[in-house]
Amino acid sequence: MVDALGWVVAGVVGILAIVSQCVIRKRDKLKKRPTAPPEQVATVHARAAIEDAAQRNLDTIDDALKSEDAADELAALANRASERRSK
Repeated sequence: MVDALGWVVAGVVGILAIVSQCVIRKRDKLKKRPTAPPEQVATVHARAAIEDAAQRNLDTIDDALKSEDAADELAALANRASERRSK
């Protein structure tokens, strides 16, 4: 009878190990389900427009810095930006 008890305990432990692995796999699949939403077309276009405008502004500033009278050019750019903000 004592010998059979060892086999029963081993069988129960084996069954519990199999069940726990099944539960862990199912839980991992549930965690992996949510995905990021697809990128919106409007967002892509808006980001591209903002980056283009920023690059144009940086190019204008670079050109102003390379000119003969850099201080005057930069002051004119600052005045234009100030006028745009006040409108």
